[in-house]
Amino acid sequence: GRVDSAPEEPVEQTVAFRPGRVTRLLGLDLAPEAQRDVLARAAIETAEATSPTAVAVAGGTDPLTVEVAAGEVLVARIPTWRRDLAIEGDIAEEIARVHGYESIPPTVPDTAPPPWSPSPLELRDAVRETLVGAGVTEIVTHALVSPRHLEAFGWRSPAGPADGELPAGGTPIAILNPLAPDHSVMRQGLLGSLAEVVATNARNGRSDLALFEIGKGYGRDHETASEWWRLAIGLAGDREPAAWNRPSRPADLDDVKGLVELLAARTGLGRPSWTPLGDEPILHPGRAASVEARTDDGRLGLSGRIGELHPSLVERWELRVDRLIVAELSIAGLTNGQLPVVRIAPIVRQPAVERDLAVVVSETVAAGAVEAAIRGAAGPLLVDVRLFDVYRGAPLAAGEKSLAERLVFQAADRTLTDAEIDAELGAITAALAAQVGSRLRT
Repeated sequence: GRVDSAPEEPVEQTVAFRPGRVTRLLGLDLAPEAQRDVLARAAIETAEATSPTAVAVAGGTDPLTVEVAAGEVLVARIPTWRRDLAIEGDIAEEIARVHGYESIPPTVPDTAPPPWSPSPLELRDAVRETLVGAGVTEIVTHALVSPRHLEAFGWRSPAGPADGELPAGGTPIAILNPLAPDHSVMRQGLLGSLAEVVATNARNGRSDLALFEIGKGYGRDHETASEWWRLAIGLAGDREPAAWNRPSRPADLDDVKGLVELLAARTGLGRPSWTPLGDEPILHPGRAASVEARTDDGRLGLSGRIGELHPSLVERWELRVDRLIVAELSIAGLTNGQLPVVRIAPIVRQPAVERDLAVVVSETVAAGAVEAAIRGAAGPLLVDVRLFDVYRGAPLAAGEKSLAERLVFQAADRTLTDAEIDAELGAITAALAAQVGSRLRT
């Protein structure tokens, strides 16, 4: 017997099109009669519509038609072997093909482009340029990691995101058919990848490293997957190599703090505030801190964790460095944002006045609390505070330390007098005594 998969004869199809619309689509001044002649060369007959006709402008699962008056429409009868012609755009393409693409004259768009469009990656590029300018090398690592990374380098409690950024969290996302066990899950943080790069360089004789990466973490909350942008920084080995006039200086926590302060200044944020952090198992309990920096209107512009990677973790992962200082930060605008508008302030022509203030406080009092008390009591005349000395020992009692701060006062409209400075110092010492229990060092 015989089997016929299509026993019925194919039905002739028709496609309505607007010659004026075809002219606009092609940028070709071709009269309706000329369009009919072109289609006739491809065995496509046309006729004028005698009544309002629906013109198909989109097909597929979501078709779209427009109703057009009779005098503006031609109807093309499509040969049975041309199943590629179904909507008005197909007819326009066929006219262009048969008439000849080389016959279509080039036309310069008459709509002027916008004079300037802000880049959505402006802030991210500024972060890159700032860190590279500070001597830190960018790395790019794979988003697929080993499950051991998530176990070893996962935060117990991730820092909250900056304003406008997505929080980290959720369950890990596993790959259904991974190429290798070491690339079977999507990472949730950047520290594991950073540590692997450090270990690889150390095995090849390069242990003085300053690295950063801007990358994404991934997680799943039930059936919803999410991803978030973070910045990771890692310092290992010597930050300043040995020379004939100085010994080498290994990288420490202050180097990362300086980079964070530099980023905060570059992105228009205020001075970062630091809080000791002792409950994160992947960081050294005595050399770790959480950081926040806010904008002038109080929005959280930067948040994260910094610290020295725990020595047991360095040993277990065979990083071959004495210590690794790391940071993982969320910065507002890292996903998609611009830098704030730069506001130029006139140079103050009045002289600045410097005063050194040494106060004795308990060992439990943080230097940041002393600085905050000074800034809160001084008012607008204080333009800078810098800690330049920490002293412990006789004649101080056990459990005490001396913090020496350099204060800079300046007014934009006048030269400050000794009486004004003495008044400011009196208010500052009174506030320190009340808030942190300090006394002046004699």
